[in-house]
Amino acid sequence: MAGDGVIFTREEARRTEASVKHFERSQRGILAPALKKVRASGGSAATCTDQLRLNIFGNPTGGSIIIPVTHTDESDVETTENVTIAFDDTTTEIETAFAGHSKITSADVEVTSPGGPLPNQEMTITFKNDVALSDLSFGVVNSSGLTGGASWTFAYLRTCCGD
Repeated sequence: MAGDGVIFTREEARRTEASVKHFERSQRGILAPALKKVRASGGSAATCTDQLRLNIFGNPTGGSIIIPVTHTDESDVETTENVTIAFDDTTTEIETAFAGHSKITSADVEVTSPGGPLPNQEMTITFKNDVALSDLSFGVVNSSGLTGGASWTFAYLRTCCGD
């Protein structure tokens, strides 16, 4: 890109490099895009909200989905732990599943739904406190455990105010 006359700031270059590295890691298994949270410049836990949106559609009769959650520390050491969500989990059960990750506490995650448990209800998973700015990334969702004709959606949103 430099040959095209594009100039990156140091922060832009760091974010681009981190996104490319994470995308490359996500391609090792299943060819699907991974979701990477990029720290917003000037953001703080008080001004940013990180959310996942999850829904399982159709008529599943059993099973679960697995979301790989990777934490990268200051030394670039990665720790990946799977968060397992059953096809009929409630908001409380999903909060408990994420709080089972070694870098997420029950105070760091809140799950809301407009109508009830999965399936066919969108779950909004909100990360707050220090987790909103930690080095977490969310990998390719494994839905092979779902049975009975189901599909799913999983999206990542970041909202920052005052940046």
